[in-house]
Formats: sequence, structure tokens, C-alpha cells
Amino acid sequence: RLPYHHAIWHLFVLVGSITHFIAVLYFVVPVRPAFG
Repeated sequence: RLPYHHAIWHLFVLVGSITHFIAVLYFVVPVRPAFG
């Protein structure tokens, strides 16, 4: 096992959560339909 495996795992989880949040905001917030 890696010495900092748990910390690295939490970093990946944090980055994934942030990118997911940004993606959801990006697709939900625009009021104008992109294909209208």
C-alpha cells in the first residue's frame, strides 16, 4: 500500500465531487436553452 493512499483517495473524491458540482451547475443554471 502507498503511504498516503488514504489522503490521495480523499483528494480524488474531493476533486470528483467539485467537478460533478460544477458540471451540474453548468447544465442547470443557464435559463436560455442551448438548442433553442
